[in-house]
Amino acid sequence: YTLSLHDALPISAPSQSTSNNAGGNLAPPLQQTYQAGLRDYNSAKYELSNSEFGDVVKYYPQDDLAGNAHYYMGEIAYRQGKYSQAVKQYDVVLEQFAGNPKAPAAQLRKGESLLQSQQRDAGAEELRSLIQRYPQTPEAAEARSKLNGMGIRIAPKPTAYRR
Repeated sequence: YTLSLHDALPISAPSQSTSNNAGGNLAPPLQQTYQAGLRDYNSAKYELSNSEFGDVVKYYPQDDLAGNAHYYMGEIAYRQGKYSQAVKQYDVVLEQFAGNPKAPAAQLRKGESLLQSQQRDAGAEELRSLIQRYPQTPEAAEARSKLNGMGIRIAPKPTAYRR
């Protein structure tokens, strides 16, 4: 399987297109770079994947795929136990790509990252916010389950939000 994955898109493809571009535009092709990052992420080649997603973010910062790339960069940091770095990536998804389909997952993982960092109150608040913002998503269901398991009320009494 590993060989066939790399046969589909040679590893050197992004660098070839980078060197072939004249006129100063050294951006690698968006779709190929993103797909390579995804493939390497799924193959647990996190350093390579992080670099490829970094190129997507660097060269195509406004593209919808940049939001996905930030999400996966957060996932890589989370898997490596770099929770504060993961939170920063998830925040980019939530703040700059709020309509991105990865936003509910980014908010869930942000909450989990905060919990892993021993920031229980902040993590619980993030999970509550997720439930409010995206109530019908599988991520909201997971957040409810996690809060219940921690013995935390999902929603404080409504009067608590009055200021």
